[in-house]
Parts: sequence; structure tokens; C-alpha cells
Amino acid sequence: MKKITAITAAVVVATLSSTAMAGEWFAGIEGGKAYNKAEIKEIVSDDKAKSKFYGVRVGKYLDDNIRVYGTLSKNKFKEINDNAGGKFIKNQKSLMLSSDYVFMEDSSIRPFVGGSLGATRIGIAGKSTTGLAYGAQAGVMFQAGPVDMEIGAKYIGNNAKVKKDGMQAKLKNSRQAYLSASYRF
Repeated sequence: MKKITAITAAVVVATLSSTAMAGEWFAGIEGGKAYNKAEIKEIVSDDKAKSKFYGVRVGKYLDDNIRVYGTLSKNKFKEINDNAGGKFIKNQKSLMLSSDYVFMEDSSIRPFVGGSLGATRIGIAGKSTTGLAYGAQAGVMFQAGPVDMEIGAKYIGNNAKVKKDGMQAKLKNSRQAYLSASYRF
């Protein structure tokens, strides 16, 4: 946990501080729905859970086509019940560093594609664990003055596992559809 968080923080600080004069900063919010695949041994082999997520992001355009940003988000699950009827998957919190390539620099409608790397913390069956998270995203951005609105899709996988009472649970991946609004300054 401490190593992954320290590495992610160092990469974010080094990337953003080394490009302080290269372009515009931005800050924004995002939210959407996710479809998650969980592997729960001793209860259910594979299960799917729907969730809603929201987050905040801060980043910088390195030039007209490349942006880097950090995102802090929370994925809140509907219940997946264990045999005792209790809430099994509680939530997922992620701190991700992302980079996108944004196409069509002279247009107000700009598609993008990118990748992400970071840390995730998953709460399952009253116990939490942290692991490495990775992913990819793609979408379309609409720019109007200093405001960017985007609609997109993300895939986030991770290696976090929780073991409790002879049972092992893992949130394998999350496929997310989202809307985002950012302000460039």
C-alpha cells in the first residue's frame, strides 16, 4: 500500500512539475455507471455488480494533443450479498495517473484515447486491501472556451485480493461509461 501510493505520488509530482510552462492546467469532475466483474471463491465463482462512480481530476495539457492528469474516484456498489445476507462488496477507491492523446487539435469536437496506472483500495466483506490498478480510456471531448465536456468509456483492472475466513474475493475489472466536465486555466 505505502509503496504503491508513494510511487504514484512521485510520478504525478514529477510529471506535472516538470511541465509547468508547457500548457494549460485543468480541474474537473466526472461520474457515471460501471459494470464490474468479481471473483468470489467459496461463495460464487464469478459475479457481476453494477455501481455508480464519481471523482475529481486535476491535470495539464503538455501540448495541444497530450494531456496528463491525476484522478481520485470512488466506485460505490449496489449490494452483492454473501450467504449470511450481509453486504459483500462495499466500495472501490482509486488514485490514477492518466495520459491521453487528443486528436483533431483545431476542432471543438476532439476524440481521445489513453492509458492509466495507479492504486486502488477495495472494501470487501468488512475488510480492505490495496493493489495496483491499470486501465485504458477512450471518448470524445467537446470544447467551448475554457470548458471541456467529455463522454467516454474506461476499463480498469487491478490485482487487489481480500482473504477472510477461508474465502478469497477479487474485483477483477470495472468497465465504466462516464461524463466529465473540466475547466481549463
